[in-house]
Amino acid sequence: MSEAVERCRVAEIAFEVVSPQEALARHPFLEPHDLVGALWNPGDGDIDPSQLTQALAKGARDLGARVHRFRRVTGLQREAGGKWLATTDKGDFVGCEALLSERAQSAGRRIVTLMLDDAGDAEPPPMAVVWREGRRVGLVTSAAYGHAVRASLAMALVERDAAEPSTPIAIEMFGQMRNASIVSESPCDPTHARLRG
Repeated sequence: MSEAVERCRVAEIAFEVVSPQEALARHPFLEPHDLVGALWNPGDGDIDPSQLTQALAKGARDLGARVHRFRRVTGLQREAGGKWLATTDKGDFVGCEALLSERAQSAGRRIVTLMLDDAGDAEPPPMAVVWREGRRVGLVTSAAYGHAVRASLAMALVERDAAEPSTPIAIEMFGQMRNASIVSESPCDPTHARLRG
């Protein structure tokens, strides 16, 4: 178990060492007869693939994409000039046109790093809505607690006019608004000096 603890520390994964009784209380279907302890990650969990698919489709639609259901991709081929042709069981789809359209639409958006004032007990989930002055301006793409920098961080795709550093924004998480700000450079601690104390 000490090796797993060390891997978590090096990877900056939030964890807590719990007794077999605590592990059983949190996961009643465990077989604790041979457990000496467990690692608990409060931000870990599982995903319902169906709900994830629906959430991703909704997010894509909200950003202007069209979702074509019940089309199985039967082939993917790169053509001369770099175009991609996707063949489906209901016809062909030229991917280059869609990518050019997306590029034109996304010119008004940027990827930014967000630092949360207080994330509470969890990090923002992917597709959490980013707000500025009561207006929806983007979506979270990923998030984690940075133990080395002692802050909850998130990456988000936001409208260009809401992408300036120090812009006060909020992230909607599990029905609550959490204040955050855009940081000019992603905080990092490449030498792990803070982790070592």
